[in-house]
Amino acid sequence: MLPRPQVKVMTATPDTSRRASPLENDPRSDELSANATVPEAACTDPADLARLVIEGLFGLILSDPHASQRLGLKAMARCDKESTAWYFWTTSRLGAFEAAPRPASPEAEPDSIVLALRYFPDPREALFTRFAPVEQRARLSSRFDSAGVPGPDSAGQVDSGLFHLGCLRIEPQGANHVGLCLSAQDRCIEYVRGDGQWQACRDVPGLRLALTVLDPLVCALSYLGRQPPALVRAWRRSSLASYIEADAGSSIRPEPSASTWEIELRGLVIPGHAGSAVPAQGATRALEQPVFEYAAEIPPHYAPWPVTPQWWQAAGWQFNAVVESGSQATMPARERGDAAAHTFSGAGDDEHKF
Repeated sequence: MLPRPQVKVMTATPDTSRRASPLENDPRSDELSANATVPEAACTDPADLARLVIEGLFGLILSDPHASQRLGLKAMARCDKESTAWYFWTTSRLGAFEAAPRPASPEAEPDSIVLALRYFPDPREALFTRFAPVEQRARLSSRFDSAGVPGPDSAGQVDSGLFHLGCLRIEPQGANHVGLCLSAQDRCIEYVRGDGQWQACRDVPGLRLALTVLDPLVCALSYLGRQPPALVRAWRRSSLASYIEADAGSSIRPEPSASTWEIELRGLVIPGHAGSAVPAQGATRALEQPVFEYAAEIPPHYAPWPVTPQWWQAAGWQFNAVVESGSQATMPARERGDAAAHTFSGAGDDEHKF
């Protein structure tokens, strides 16, 4: 087994020399990230578990620029104003992603935490026009700062229903492992009535955008723990769309042109924890077979979208030492060229599906 990479954890005096755009010149940079530390003890509180998993990735970004480049991540920050939120900036998108805890529901697992994923599009990108008019107006308002996220005085003021992509559940699996479960629609569609007909006012590729957060998170956990996910399963279900009346009334109806996806990954090593036997896999849902299921350490021979072989390949990534001249990362030739496997191109949202 390959040795685990040495990762410098972000402390209260962050290394600003490696902080990437867009936070380089933002006055909130130190305020947002000064407390981004990774605790060493095992977590029993769901909020602590989320911090441990996400900010373990934060430590990777600061200490290993080759790995962060391979993952397509430019910067991350944490905001603890009204509520905790993590922001992500990637090389494939101009806007910013947010992951924030969602209020617990009665049916939720007591030890797990669900993060709502949102994307704040940059007005310069073509994707901006696919968001609803109310989202476009909010994004252009003074509530957003120069980094493209809600400003210090606007935290909690941007309606949580806007810019929504999907949800990511994080749950502990034994003392040293964690499971992730992403739920998102491949097309998040809303209709409004205009000229007597229903017209789409929002058509956002929710799953593709959500994968921009999930992919580097899974790969980073595999890379840090030198262990790929022990089990990956995916389900595809029918989807719904919102129909909004002129009087602000709305209804939910089936949407035949969209699907809801659930992607489950189990047995990922928690950052900073020693590897051990992977906990037993969860029971398959009764009467519901996954469209994809795989349990092995080597990449699957066939991994159709939205699954990517990088989730397994990342456990074997090796990178050259960081030098001033900016040496290139070392990786097997078969892995080169697939770094942008899930980047959104603005077209072909239905390609390479099951």
